[in-house]
Parts: sequence; C-alpha cells; structure tokens
Amino acid sequence: MYSFMAKRSLKKSVSQILVLVMFFSLASVLGAREAYAADPPKIQRISDAVQAGKTFTISGWDITSASQDVAIKLDTTNASPATPPGDALHPAIIQSDGKGNYVTVVMPSGAASGVYNVWVQNAMGWSAPAKLNAARAQWISEKQAWAGQKITVVGRNFAGSEFGASNQTIVRLKNASTTVNQTIVSSNAYMAEFAIASGTPAGTYDVEVSNDNGVHWSKPSSGQQLQVVSAGSDPLGLGVAWAGNFNWANQVNASSYGANPNSGADETAHIQAAIDDAGTNPNGGIVYLTDGTYRISSLHLARKVVLRGQSRAGTILQYIGTANGIAAIDSKTNYGQVGVANLTMTLAPGHNSRPDFFLQLGSPWMVPDANGNPTYPAGNIAERTAEQMFIKGVKIDYTLDTNGVDGQRGFPMMTLGKERFLVADSDFRGFAGYAHNYVNQYSSFTNSYMEFSFGVYINTAEYYVATGNTIVGHNAVNAEKHGLSIRANNYVADNKIVGMRSVVSGLVVGHENDGEAIMSEAPNGYFNYGTVSSASGLGVTVSADRTLAMPIAMYSYPAIQIIDGTGLGQLRKVTGISGNVITIDKAWDKTPDSTSKWTLITPNENTTAYNNTITDNDKGIWLFGNAYDSVVADNKFLDSEGVFIWSVNVKNANESNLSPNYYNRVTGNVLTGVSQLSKNSGVGVASERFDNGGGHYLAIQAFANEFRNNDLTGTNETPVGNSITEAPSYNTGIYISTADIGYYDGNNDVSAAGDTTNTIVEDNTVRNKQYAVTLTHSSYGTVMANNKTANVTGGFVRDTGSHNTYNVTNSGAAASQSTAAAPAFTPAAGAYTSPQTVTIASSTAGATIRYTTDGTTPTASSPIYMGPLTVTPTQTVKAIATKAGMLQSAVSTAAYTNSSATSVTLQAESYSDMNGIVNFGSTIGDLGAGDWVRFSNVNLGSGYATLRVRFTNGHTAAMTSEVRLDSLTGTQIGSFSTPPTGGWSNWTEMTTALTGASGTHDIYVKFSGMTDFDWFRFEDSVTAPTPVTVQAESYSASNSVSNYGSTIGGLNAGSWVKYSGVNLGSGLTALKFRFANGESTTKTAVVRLDSLTGTQIGTFTTPTTGGWGSWTEASTSLTGASGTHDIYIEFSGATDFDWFRFE
Repeated sequence: MYSFMAKRSLKKSVSQILVLVMFFSLASVLGAREAYAADPPKIQRISDAVQAGKTFTISGWDITSASQDVAIKLDTTNASPATPPGDALHPAIIQSDGKGNYVTVVMPSGAASGVYNVWVQNAMGWSAPAKLNAARAQWISEKQAWAGQKITVVGRNFAGSEFGASNQTIVRLKNASTTVNQTIVSSNAYMAEFAIASGTPAGTYDVEVSNDNGVHWSKPSSGQQLQVVSAGSDPLGLGVAWAGNFNWANQVNASSYGANPNSGADETAHIQAAIDDAGTNPNGGIVYLTDGTYRISSLHLARKVVLRGQSRAGTILQYIGTANGIAAIDSKTNYGQVGVANLTMTLAPGHNSRPDFFLQLGSPWMVPDANGNPTYPAGNIAERTAEQMFIKGVKIDYTLDTNGVDGQRGFPMMTLGKERFLVADSDFRGFAGYAHNYVNQYSSFTNSYMEFSFGVYINTAEYYVATGNTIVGHNAVNAEKHGLSIRANNYVADNKIVGMRSVVSGLVVGHENDGEAIMSEAPNGYFNYGTVSSASGLGVTVSADRTLAMPIAMYSYPAIQIIDGTGLGQLRKVTGISGNVITIDKAWDKTPDSTSKWTLITPNENTTAYNNTITDNDKGIWLFGNAYDSVVADNKFLDSEGVFIWSVNVKNANESNLSPNYYNRVTGNVLTGVSQLSKNSGVGVASERFDNGGGHYLAIQAFANEFRNNDLTGTNETPVGNSITEAPSYNTGIYISTADIGYYDGNNDVSAAGDTTNTIVEDNTVRNKQYAVTLTHSSYGTVMANNKTANVTGGFVRDTGSHNTYNVTNSGAAASQSTAAAPAFTPAAGAYTSPQTVTIASSTAGATIRYTTDGTTPTASSPIYMGPLTVTPTQTVKAIATKAGMLQSAVSTAAYTNSSATSVTLQAESYSDMNGIVNFGSTIGDLGAGDWVRFSNVNLGSGYATLRVRFTNGHTAAMTSEVRLDSLTGTQIGSFSTPPTGGWSNWTEMTTALTGASGTHDIYVKFSGMTDFDWFRFEDSVTAPTPVTVQAESYSASNSVSNYGSTIGGLNAGSWVKYSGVNLGSGLTALKFRFANGESTTKTAVVRLDSLTGTQIGTFTTPTTGGWGSWTEASTSLTGASGTHDIYIEFSGATDFDWFRFE
C-alpha cells in the first residue's frame, strides 16, 4: 500500500441455561458503559444471510438493555407492522451493548427460511421493523444499455440459498409507466448479471432485485438509474452502449497515407496523418492497420478516433522512440472518446529505450486551468473530464528481466478520466506492470492476462467490475509487486492472482511493502476527526482536531462518518465545509449530538471480492481502511496470508486521521498453507493506535464485522514478526486485535476500550495453528460460536483481556480433508534422444502444481507450474499438487534419460519396484541384506562401461551390491563396494566397471546392508553428435520479424532470420522446432546455409495449431548440415517460433 499505513514501525446450538449464564455474567460488564434511551430503538442494519440456529447482530441506536427484547416474524407479503404480532418469535439475546448500539441474538432453531421483519424493544417501546435477509442492491455497472447488452447489479442477499431458502432471484426494470422483467444471465449471492430484454421501451428505469420471486424488491442504494437506449453499432463487441458513439463507418486505412508494413522504416508520420485526417471528421473515425510490422515513436489519438489493427497476432507496433516521459500511443485530450484494439505493441529488436507508458488515454498528467495554472487530474476527481475510452484485444510484450530508466519505464497504461473506461481480452507482459487508471466511475477490466516483475493494476473507479483476469508476478526479479488495487463500489471476482511478492520465498531482507493480491486502499483518503457540537437539518457543527477544510478527493467522495456516541455508524456525503460547519447531502437517521465523534474520509464502501484464486502471495486480500459494507467471500487462498481488515487512528505533527471499517463480512473463504514471507495465514481485523505515542482510546474503529464459515489450514510454523506485513503475527486462524501493534496506554477499563466492537466469529474451521482465535485487550463485544478445530495446540482462544465476550460451542472437531491427486507427466519418464516438452497435470481440478527439475522434493517455495517445461536428459522432474482446502498430494517423479547420451542417471528414489528399502523423498536407505530396487526399461543404448554411484555409509564396515539385468538372478553386469564415509551426512561417489551393459533392460540393484544412495549413473558411452539449439529470438539479422523477447512472430511472406556462426559439427540430420500457428492455413519455411540463396539443407511446414497460445513441436530431415555456417530461415507467412534444434 502507498499510504501512511505503510509505516509499520509505528507500525450454538445454544441451550437456555447457557443463555441465562451469559446474561447474568454480562450484567457487571455492561454497567460501566450502560446507556439510557429517551426514545424507542432505531434499527440501522442487520446481519446478512441468516439461517436458523445462527447468530445475528442488529445495529442501530437506543438499543439499551432496559426491557430489551427482540421479535421476528416471517414476512411473505411485504408487510411492515408497527409492532410485532402475537405469534412473532423472540430470539434468545446472547449479547447486549452497554452503549446501546447493537444487540446480538440467535435465530431460533427450526425457524423457517426467508425474509423476516425484525423489531427491537427498550423501555420506551418497540422500534419500527427492519427487514432481515431481503435483497439489498448497492450499485449497477453502467448507466445506459440497449437490448441484449448486459448489466451487472451488485449487492447482498441475492441468493436465497445463502440463508436456507430456495433461489428465486429476479430482476426487473421499473419506472412510473413500465415494468419489464429481465433475463438473468448469471448470478450469485452478491451479483446478478442480466441482459436487457428485447422489447424493453426506451426510457430511464430503476433496476430492482428480489430474492423471493418478487415479494420484496430493492433498488441500488447508490441512487443510480439505467437508461435503455436504441441499439447502436458495436463491431468490436465492447458490450457497452457508448460503443455506439464511435463512427465505425468512417474507416481510414493507414496504408492510404503511406504506412507500409514490414518496411523496417519509421511509419509514425504516415499513421499519424491517418489519425489526424480521421480526427477532422466531427464524428471521428477508425484508423485501420493491416497485418504487418510497423515501427513507431509516438502516436497521438484525436478525439473520437480508434486505432484498430487487423489482428492482435498480426498487427505489430514496434517502438523505436528514444525521448523521456512519452507514451507510444496517447490521446492527451480532456474529452477522451478514444480506443485501441487488435494489435501488439513491443520494442523493436535491439532497441533498448522504452516508452514511459505504452498507452496513455484521457487527460494528460498536468492540465492548465483557465488561468494557466497547473492542475493534476490524477489527484482530484473534480478535474477529470475524459470519458468513453477502451483497450480491447491489445498485447504489450517486452522483457520481464530488466528495468527501464527514469522516463522510459515501460508502464503498460495510464488513464485519467471522469467515467467509462474498459480493458478487455488483453495481454500485458513486461518488467514494469504499473497500470495507473484514475477514473471516477463506470469501468471494467475483464478476461485479460498480466505478468510483470514490478507493478500493480490500479483503478480508482466506483462501479468497477474486474473479472476473469490472470495476474502473475515474475518472481525471478526481486521487485515490488501488488495485484489489483481498488477503491469503492467494485466487484472483483473469478480472478487468478499468483506470485505477488518482492523477494525470494522466506527472505525478509529486501522485502518491499507489497504482496497484496487484492487491496482496497485509502491513500489520501482520511483527513480529520473530532467531536460533534450540534447537528440540525443538513448542517453539523463540529470541533476538529486540526484546521477543518473541504477535502480534495482522489476517488469516491468526501464523507463524514459517526464513529462513537449518538448516531454511530452513519455515513453521509459532505457537500461543503464552512468554518466549523459540515454540510451533508441528506438528513441523519439519528441526529448526532455532543456525545458523537466523527471522522472525515473518502469511503471505500461496497467492495465485493468473490471467488478469486489467490496463490503464492506474501499477503492476500487486504482492506486497508474506510471499508464499509464490504464482503470478502468464497475466495481460495494457497500459500498466502489471507484476509486482513486494518483500522487505525493516527495523530502526529502532520495529520489527525481515523480510518474505520464498519459492517464488513468475511465468509466462505478457504485458506491452505502460509505466506512464505510471514509464515502466517488467517483472517481478522486489527484496530491500532498510532496517536503520538499515547495509545489512548479515541473511538470505535471497527464495528459490526463478521467472520463466518471460513476454512483455515495453517502449518503451525512460527510466524515472523509484525514488521513484515501489517497483519498481526499471531499463530492463529482468526484474530480480533486491538491496540496490540501500535501504541497502548495500558488502560483496559471497559470505558476506555472498544476500538474493535461487535464482532461475530461463527462456523469457522481452524487447523494446524497454536490457537483458533486470538482476542486481545481493548476489544469489546465479540461472539464466538460453533467453530471447529483440528491440531490446534494451544487451545481454542488466546484472550488477553477482551470485554463482553461470548464463547459457546467451540469444541467441535474439524472435518477431514481429501488429498489432491498426484501429478502425471506427459510424455512419461523414460529414455529419449532429445530434450522433451513435458506437461504436468493433476486430475484434481484447479490444483496448483509445484515442481523441481534437479531431483529435489518440491516444497511450498518451489516454482509453480505455469506451462510446458523443456526437459533435457538427463533430468529428473518431481511435482506435487496442492489446492486450497485439500491435503498435498504425494510426490510424483519422472526421470528423463538420454538414450544417446554419454550417461544415464537413475535417481535412487525413482524406482519402479523395491523390497525392504525406505524412500526418504530424494534418497533411499535403511537397507538390509537382500533388499533391492528395480528400475524399469532403462535404455543403455550401445553400451556403458562404468557405473558411478553417490552414497553415504555411516557404519564401520563396507557394504556390497550387485547390478543385474531383468531379474534378481539375471545377468550380472557389475558389482560395487560402499566403504564407510564417517557419518550418514557425508556423501561421496565411487565408480565400478561394467560388462554387457547395453540395450533396454530392467535394472536390479541388490544390497548387502546399510548404505544410503542418491543416484546411480551409467557412464562412458560411445560419443554421439551434440544437438545444437538456437533460440528463435537470438537472431543476428532479420527482415520483417517481431521479436517478443522469448519468441518471434509477426511473419509475412519473405520474412527471414539469420543465425551467425552455427557449428553443426560432423553432421546433424534433423531439425526440430517449437511453434504456434493461430491462422487457418499451413505455412512453409526454407533452411539455407550462408545466404538467402545458399545451399538448401531442408524445408518444413507449420500447420495450424488452433490458436496463438497453442504451442507444439515438429521436425524435418536435413541434408548436408555439417560444419560452421550462417543459418538462414525464410518464411512464407505468420507463425510464431520459440526455438530451432539441429539434431
């Protein structure tokens, strides 16, 4: 994260008896902070998705203990009686709040599933009813659509199955004259995507959602409406109504302006001329680039102009610019209305300079105001004006291994705009993956791939959808990496995020403040705090901790939130500040008074992080403050730290801030393993005091947060200290931490506690931890119920002084876990005459595979399998499969030997059969007389004369072994002795002569006693010609070829490459090559010596592979391939190549 928080150095089924015991035990606790009400209660919020037998919290005001009661009644008709009917149910109260801000109850066992009316009583009477389990729509993804286009509505309680009912979700569009039911395309508990029904009249509508087939309806709390418009043109499939605002009919072909693909010359001026001409049309146009390679320095898009290639694989823009601080393509228009589609951007071969940004859309970084003074739209939502911008089907590809210099950083994109920006179906690979998108609202990032060594994908927009993306950290480089950085009103789902960490696993020195897979950040989003003097209407008179001023918002909107006293939890938009009076946008539900405290923030409300796969990250999903009504649900974490909600109060010479987290839910997540950096994992909330060293209670930082149904499996390793990540370093599954990392004044009286208040921990499973829950001093009102454990060594809870805590029915045993299927290798282990392209797969869907190629046993820090491996005999590949919520698979081993190599190595542990031995994972041992191992189908070729063995013998006597073919009594081809080595950790090698070791056989090694073995190697074979591999991208000269860093492509008829001084030795007879052909026709190539008209030694074809991401291998015979030559390969058309191997 980038804010002050980075400074870490500051850094039941319940019995009635239990309920009664709890009630009386709370009486003395509540008295110290008991509130008295002059009015009946008001309900602000109720827990979501509540089933029979489960706890839930009712939050609001004047919920005092005198005459306290709760009533609920199933509501099947959308009625709202003022008081409970006589047949209402009265849930057991298990926890009350001394300040009167909430009450926690248990839904009666056997209660019917559905939507309920809920009432709360105090000594002054009953509250008005509030709905439990009703759908709550929060926001929609777009403000316009035409028939057939899809809209996403995001909220809570959309699926009845969450609370035990059937799923009866429906969506309708409704205005004063028309109601039209819509077709739901996909949905879950937090989202419904629907397609605008044909025949829906044009007009402006409320979007309404029901989870009970239309009894109760909800429209977005954001106040958004949807305008249905007439269908327009959308040839790129952008899926948004504003696609129709581009002039698709005005297509301007850049070739008409002199742009010549594959010329090798600078084509910038020609393409820019086409752009400028399209821009002279008031409606803009589409600048079209036919397939081929174009060299450019910097292009500037005009308003309403789209730059469109013929195909992503075929239209290549090679950057040749050298200036600092420029973009390869920019718009630099405050209006926006630009797009880039269907092309690849890379660096010209041998060109070291990079653009600072490959793509820069919308406003420039600095915009002069009316008086010529500089303004910076990145830091102020009011200064962003550009809209309607897109990146579709674009690939950016350059090296992952080296950083650029200042001004030539190679960032993929920066966007500055007011609204409506999308990225879809794109692929960004390169060292610097910092994608800066400062957009106010309506944005999306979908179905794209991103891989970087240093970077983060930032989008500050509200109404932001990020789905179906894969983000990978290139961990060969130790540099700062974050995944998705988000703000308010977002839906982040179905993404895969891998490898967000800056240093090698387990290292602390050099660690950057990074590692989040998804982070809801609040940089420059907390401004001031203080107390309320009085409030009336839309004005709030306050006392502030420092001079009060209207904030400048980078995202979201300025808001005041009540964080203690009367009116707790209310959030209102700030429309103005004058002196010490704050003006808000709508009246309070409960008017604050002199007991109230406030904070001034930009809220990160309504985040939804759902069903993401988080693998091998230092952290996980981090809510870095100002989170309000957010959900982290059903995500899968493997070898990552988990979910962390961080609240903090900071006061020093420069700032007075309080960053709260209210009404958030962490549910259904599965965590397996630990972060390789912190050696920790879990879910929890921390509220910390960094108040100039005082450590005093100020206000409720975290309120009404819930942790339910999470499955958390650690490793029982000792976590590294708190300076490594912001999360506490407790060896615990769930933590409620208050004033335990920052400062603490030592005052744990209930009147000076409660920074973290009203937390539910229910139905979670914790395995392999010291404690299931850690609960610290200064925490108030925690409910722990129905949690299960396994291998929790220190007890269920570590409690260092919490207040008003409920702990019942937490002794259940965790369910057993199934084991992931062991990986399989294709091709299988065996003897081969050349390197093999090996794929590894597990039959467990979604499993992560880790592997080694040096024969060692894989661990949680081993590389993650991302695609086929090139295995050169002799190598032994080992692999394990892991998946969140499952046990690790057995180790799979595949030894690849070379039938024509000078040696064949058999890893001792990779036997096919054995008797009496112990497999230690990478060695064997514990041998007795008569024990043996068998290695199947070992190809000894034309013969080996020597056997080399690596062993250790900790005994005082030498042991002997026999080597036989095909059976324990078969032909003996050798024997050897293993003398003492002075200890079992002292390894050495020895050799012995062999006789008759040729052909393909089962090899048996029979032992006389105790020795440990690492490997057996057959040596001294007849020398065979050495293959020569040429990496395709390492050419010495070329024509009309795109260099992608590790492959080549963008080929046309007549394209060629030259490889200088290739030594083919005494003669090689075959050429093997790895390629992808995403076109529909087969292409050909010719291989010649020394020139394009030199001796032809071979030809080959590259049939279609079904896609540019589908790679395969092929080979062709060669004639006259000997000696040292320049090798020329001339191509007939588009194919991508990885390497060429002469064999």
